[in-house]
Amino acid sequence: LVVFGRDGDTLVSAERNPAGKWYDKERAVYVETGFKDGKVHGNLTLLRDVGKKVSQSVFKKGERDGVHKEWHSTGSLALQGNYKKGVPSGKWVTWDRYGKLISVTCLNEGKRVWMTFEPANPKVSCP
Repeated sequence: LVVFGRDGDTLVSAERNPAGKWYDKERAVYVETGFKDGKVHGNLTLLRDVGKKVSQSVFKKGERDGVHKEWHSTGSLALQGNYKKGVPSGKWVTWDRYGKLISVTCLNEGKRVWMTFEPANPKVSCP
């Protein structure tokens, strides 16, 4: 299983292990995902050996399209944003490992149009 990011770099390169699970040796993460017509479809979740989530993205027909989240090793949410047809879009929020809000960024077709740092409100709408 190889999934590429929109920049062409490898996002995940996993092989089935003897237990039948997808495992990316380089990133030391398990990969859970579904397929439709031979392409990644639905949630693609990366998990550490201990079962904690690293990241989760929604894919439609092999392309990121929907909510994307990343977690700190502590288990707290680090980043949340959205993709539209493979391109980062809308509001992206980041937090530190203790849950303190760091920034809110608004993107349009992958380009930053607005950004604020604490004390930001994570519920702010993009212009």
